Amino acid sequence: MPGDPFTISLQNGSTLTADAVIMATGQTPNTQFLSALSASWQDSLINQKNGFIRVRPTLQFQDTAYPHLFAVGDIADSGAHKAARPGAAQAQVVAKNILALVEEREPVEKIEVSPPGIHLTLGLVSCPPSLSGRKPSIVRISC
Repeated sequence: MPGDPFTISLQNGSTLTADAVIMATGQTPNTQFLSALSASWQDSLINQKNGFIRVRPTLQFQDTAYPHLFAVGDIADSGAHKAARPGAAQAQVVAKNILALVEEREPVEKIEVSPPGIHLTLGLVSCPPSLSGRKPSIVRISC
């Protein structure tokens, strides 16, 4: 019933009482489709620590037996944080590398992994000429 406390059972057997519970169970990579592939060496396809697909900087599978397979976004164990911005940049890298393979060239485009962050513009109320055509993110803080 709303407003009643919740009792939460933890994995170690202890319990907690809370007024509200926000379900945040984390990411569980869906990599079952790789079960049909034979790994060239132990853990060459899936990082056993996190369940993500191991990739090279070109986003090709790390396992060299599969140079034509790529992983992009949250499923890729690229070192990038799991968010839309890195995923969009990864998609551009993969598109260029697939084109290279189609043109019988080596894929050489690599991802750049930057630290995770939140990008805000504080107090900007108009766009400078260099940003014309873009909508600024406006945050006003009152003290």
